[in-house]
Amino acid sequence: MIVKSFFQNDTESALISQVQWLQNEVGLSDQFFSHLLNVEEDAFCTWRAGKGVLSEEQQHTLKEFWQTMLHLLSFLNFDLNRLSVMLEHVDDTKTYAIKLPFAQPWIGTSLKAYLELQGTAGIRKVNQWVQSLRFGDL
Repeated sequence: MIVKSFFQNDTESALISQVQWLQNEVGLSDQFFSHLLNVEEDAFCTWRAGKGVLSEEQQHTLKEFWQTMLHLLSFLNFDLNRLSVMLEHVDDTKTYAIKLPFAQPWIGTSLKAYLELQGTAGIRKVNQWVQSLRFGDL
């Protein structure tokens, strides 16, 4: 398997390539990313086209999101279809007063909607959740 250089690079151009890859391979839209970053969609599209600017904080959020998506992909044996399904699936499990140790943080909604609404805090909780499953670190 050949891994494209942007998968591990930390530059802004690599970040744009990472976003475009997630859009093409997983189906995430400009609207999703604009909600995730709490930025106007036009501003996000301008940045993605290489003609605009995102703040350092917004770029850092995208980097964290990329790492989380890579962790999820690793957990799912790099199955892009399973990741797409996971992002859209709504878990309607009843929420209990006592949360189960491995319960996902987006119970009652889809992972995609949760991330759009929660932004950076949601990314961190999802990353912690997947890492906990992988390494048993609650």
